[in-house]
Amino acid sequence: MRRGLQVETLVEFMLEQGPSKNTNLQQWDKLWSINQKYIDGKAARYTAISKTKICTLVLSGDKYSSTPQVFQVPLHPKKPEMGNRPQFRTNELYLEYEDAILLQKGEKITLMKWGNCVITDIQPQGDGLLLKGDLLESDTDFKSTKKINWLPKIDALVEVDLVEFDQLINVDKVEEDMKFEDCLTPVTRFATKAFADPNVKNLAKGTVIQFERRGYFIVDKIHNATSENRTLELIYIPDGKTKTMSNLGTAVDVAKNVLGDAKDKKKEKKEEGKKEKKEESKTEGGKAEKKEKKEKGETKEAAKPEETKTEEGQVTLADFAKLDIRIGKITECWKHPESEKLYCEKIDIGFETREIGSGLQQFVTLEEMTTGLVCVLANLKTRKLAGFPSTGMVLCASNADHTAVELMRPDESKNDIFL
Repeated sequence: MRRGLQVETLVEFMLEQGPSKNTNLQQWDKLWSINQKYIDGKAARYTAISKTKICTLVLSGDKYSSTPQVFQVPLHPKKPEMGNRPQFRTNELYLEYEDAILLQKGEKITLMKWGNCVITDIQPQGDGLLLKGDLLESDTDFKSTKKINWLPKIDALVEVDLVEFDQLINVDKVEEDMKFEDCLTPVTRFATKAFADPNVKNLAKGTVIQFERRGYFIVDKIHNATSENRTLELIYIPDGKTKTMSNLGTAVDVAKNVLGDAKDKKKEKKEEGKKEKKEESKTEGGKAEKKEKKEKGETKEAAKPEETKTEEGQVTLADFAKLDIRIGKITECWKHPESEKLYCEKIDIGFETREIGSGLQQFVTLEEMTTGLVCVLANLKTRKLAGFPSTGMVLCASNADHTAVELMRPDESKNDIFL
C-alpha cells in the first residue's frame, strides 16, 4: 500500500482469481494494470526535472523576464472538476538532459502546456547544455513536434527525491537447492534528485500524482514539514506497462518491475538458442546430421522424460491439478431457443455468477438442474455454444455408451462445502 497499491485494486484482483486452493505464480503486470485504472482519474498532473546534467533554455524577446508570470492550467486533462493549478512562466527554463540532447538547432518543439518554440542555439554548459530559443505562441500546430517538459528557473521550485524499488528476489521461484542469499537483489532502492513544480510543496503524505512523461508517484515522506525548505520523497508506482511513458529514463527497468526476472530469463533463453544453433552449424557433419533427422521425421523438441509418459486415455497428476473445480448453485436455467440439446444456466459459484451452456436437455429435467448443488469446471476459456457464450462447464458422469448422464453432485451433508 505504501507503494501506491489501492484497496480497490486488491479487491478486484482477488475476485477475478476466485476461491481456489490451487497455488500459482503470476507476474505483477496484471495487478499494476488494474491499479492504474483506479489511480489515473485522481492523479493530478505536475512536472519534475532531474537535477542530473540539468539544462537551461533561454527565451528571446521581452515578453517574459526573470519575474514569473502566472497562468492557470488544468490539474487533470480529462477531469475539469479537479480544477486548475498556477503555472509560472519566465524567460529561463529548466529542461531534462535526456530531452535537450536530442534537440537540434532550428528544430521546432512544443513546451508542454505553453506553446511552440524554435531552438536557435545549443552550447555546452557544465555537464549539461545551454539552449536558446524563440517562442511561437501563435503557432498552434503541435502534431509533429517533440513534447518537452520544462520548469521555470525560480527559487520556489521544490526539491524532491523520486524513489524507485527493484525486485527483492531476483529469481521467479526459490527452489530448495538454492541459497537464499544468492536470490536477493543486492541494491533495491534508487533515488533521483529532482526539481518539482512549486504546487507539490503542500501535498499530503499518501497523495497520488503523475509527473508528466515520468509516471505515477505517491508522496511517501515529507522532510522539514514546517519550514520553507520542505522537501518530499515520492515512490514510483508501476502502471503494468513494459515501456516508460517517454524517452525519460528510469533507474529500474520498468519491464522488470512488472514481469520480474522472467524478462531476463526469456532473453537469456533466446541467446542460448542462438548460441546452440551457431555451435551446431560449426560441428563437423552437422548439416548431414540435420538432413538425416529431417528424413527420419524427427521433431525439434527433445523426447520427454519417461516419467511424464502416460498410457493412452490417461493424464498426469500435474495435468489434473490444473483443473479449477468449484461448487455452484444454478439460480436460473432455460432451454436454448435454437437448440434441442442445450440448456443455458446462470450459476452462482461463490464470488461471481457465471453463464454456462450444457448439452443436457435429453438427460436432465429443468427441475433437476435447479435443485441442489453442482460441480463447475471454472478455468475453461469462454466459447460460444449455438451463439451462447459459455464460461465454464457443469461436470457430469455417464455410462460407457453415453446413453445415461447424471449431474455430479457434492455431498451437501458435509460441513466443509464452500460457496
